Amino acid sequence: PVRPWRSLLWFEFDELIGETPAETAQNINRWVYDNLEVRERGFFGPRPDPWSIITAGTGTESDIAAVAIAMCKTFGVPARKAYIEVLGQESGSRTWLEIYSDGEWIPMYPDNPDAFGNPAFIEQGRPHNVTVVSVSAAFTNQQVTSRYTDTGIVTLSFTRNGELVNDFEHFTVSAWNDGAWLPLDDIWYESETTVDEESDGDGFDVLLGDGFYVVQVGVRNPRGDAYVQNRPVLVSPGETIDMAFSIDIPASESELVDLIRRRIDPLPDIDLNYGNPDNDALPFTDALAQDGYTCVMIFDESLEPSVRMVPLVTEWANNNGIHLIGIGVATTETAAEFWAAHAGPDLPFFSDTEGSITEAFGITPNDEGIYVRLPFVMLLTPEREIIYLQDGFNLSVAEGLARAIELTSGE
Repeated sequence: PVRPWRSLLWFEFDELIGETPAETAQNINRWVYDNLEVRERGFFGPRPDPWSIITAGTGTESDIAAVAIAMCKTFGVPARKAYIEVLGQESGSRTWLEIYSDGEWIPMYPDNPDAFGNPAFIEQGRPHNVTVVSVSAAFTNQQVTSRYTDTGIVTLSFTRNGELVNDFEHFTVSAWNDGAWLPLDDIWYESETTVDEESDGDGFDVLLGDGFYVVQVGVRNPRGDAYVQNRPVLVSPGETIDMAFSIDIPASESELVDLIRRRIDPLPDIDLNYGNPDNDALPFTDALAQDGYTCVMIFDESLEPSVRMVPLVTEWANNNGIHLIGIGVATTETAAEFWAAHAGPDLPFFSDTEGSITEAFGITPNDEGIYVRLPFVMLLTPEREIIYLQDGFNLSVAEGLARAIELTSGE
C-alpha cells in the first residue's frame, strides 16, 4: 500500500529537529537505535515503506538505514545510503548512511549512535573490513572507499595478440566472504577520488581498501568453454599494483581436435547467379579463394543474432585480409544494403531468395519461415578444409575464427 509516510514522519517526530542538520541527524540516530530492532531478511519482495517499518519496530539493516534516511530528509537533512556489499574481514555486508552538514558528508550508523561522524568505525576491531564503499542517492552510485580506510590501486591491463585491449570487461575482483570468493561489482562505479591522477599506464584502475583479493579474468574458446585465470593480490596502503593479463587462450588449453575439421570435397556446386545483385554467374566453388582463407557467412538481417554478429565477422575479415562471402536469406534489398554497410562494396554478397544455399548446408527454416540456426559462419583453408563452423548466436565469433587460424597455421 502507498502511505503518506512523509507527513506522518513530520507530525510524529518533529521533536527530533535540532539546531543544526548534524544535531537533527544525531537525534534521529538515537531514536532509531532505541526503537528499531535489526532482523535478518527472510523473504523476497519489496522493501516496506518507512512508516510500516517504524510500526513493526523491526527491519533489516538496510530497511532501518532507509528509515533513517527518510526521517533525515523529512526534516531537511540531505542523506544517502552507504554500504559495503562484500566485507573483507567478516561475513556478510554492511549498510549505514551519510548525512550532509557543514559542507561535508558525515557517516551515521543506525546501530551505534556513539560512532556518529567516525569513518573509522567500520574497521574498529576488524582491520581490512572495508573493500569497496559505495553510496547511492536517487539513481546515482559512487565509490567513496578512500574516506573509510587506507586504499591502494590495482591497475588491470589486457592484451590480445600482443595488442592492448581497452574495452575488455570480462573480469572481476573478488573478496573472501562467507566461504566463497564474492565479486565486488561496485568497482564499476565512478570513484569520488580521481584514480587516473594517482596511477600511470593504460588499463582499468580499481581503488580498493587494503587487504587480500583475487582477480578473475575469463574468456571462452570457440566451443564456448571458459578459460579462467585467477591471481591473488595483496593491496597495501598507498600502493599501486600493475597486473597485466593476456586474454589469448594458450595452446596448452586448446588442441586441434577441438576444432571442427572436415574437408568438403567436392564443395557444393551451387549456382549463385540468381542471388547476385549484378546478375553475374558465379558458382559457389569459384567464389572461394585459392591462396588464402575463405569465410562464408549466412545471415538474416531482420533478426538480432545476425544484426549483432555480422559487424563482428566483417570487421575481423577486413582487418585480417580474409576473403569473405555474405549470403542473406532476406528477399528484399535491405540484406544487400546491410551487408555493404558493414563489409564494404568489394566483398561479394548473394541473396538466397530460393533457399538452395542454406539447404545445401543443412539449414532450413521452421514452420514460421524463420532460420533459427542463423547466422551461420564457416571458415575454410586454401585446401578447402573446414576449420571453424558456428551455427547461431556467439559474440565471441571473431576470437574463435582467429584462434582457428592460429592453431592450424603452425602445423
